[in-house]
Amino acid sequence: MFFVRLLRVTLHELYLLPYEDSAYLDSPLSDCGLEQCAALQAFLRKPCLDPAASADFAALTAGEGYSLVVSSQLRRAACTIAIALSDRLRRSREAIFVHSSLQEISRNFDTLALAPSSCTPRLDAVLELCAPGARFEGSANAGNKSLAFRGISRLEAFAHWAADRPEHTLVVGGHSLWFRSFFARYLAGEHQAAKRKIVNCGVVAFTLSVAQGTSRGALYRIEPSSVTVVYGGFDTKGK
Repeated sequence: MFFVRLLRVTLHELYLLPYEDSAYLDSPLSDCGLEQCAALQAFLRKPCLDPAASADFAALTAGEGYSLVVSSQLRRAACTIAIALSDRLRRSREAIFVHSSLQEISRNFDTLALAPSSCTPRLDAVLELCAPGARFEGSANAGNKSLAFRGISRLEAFAHWAADRPEHTLVVGGHSLWFRSFFARYLAGEHQAAKRKIVNCGVVAFTLSVAQGTSRGALYRIEPSSVTVVYGGFDTKGK
């Protein structure tokens, strides 16, 4: 059945060519992914029961006065954060910033972006049902990563951009391998975040500290004690 499925996907890919869409590149959310988004959306509609996560929960659901919502330009990340925060976004009418430094680090086909520079991803019609009125802002999207890209450069670029933002908090929608690499780069001590991926639709909060004026420029670090699981947490099945 593998070859039958491969043939079907290939034929569907040919059908999508005139529409500047793809079944291979920048893959959209699957049915399972949509269910996971709906579960996170339902979780955020209930009161927070964990005192340790209450401040981060509030930043997600009602932090429009002091936080900025940011996403990778890949469709599945943009749709995930739009659905999860749909109540907040509908109330505040704020736009989700699309930032290309958040693009997944892997070289798999489905990590290649379709959205051109300064544009926002083409999103599925299902978003109108799950997150009506969601808006995106593409000025921070530099387009798809090049074949010679270095993941570490994009980690550093995003850390620099985040540190320069005036908002107190960033709500970031991205990808598990990217986040694991970010933790591995900046954690100032041992933590599972540097070794295990965040589960699909998981929400983890942390504080990124910045030291300015050093001979090496700005230095960034994450104290392990600042890492808080709000929802889902880390994959327990290993790396």
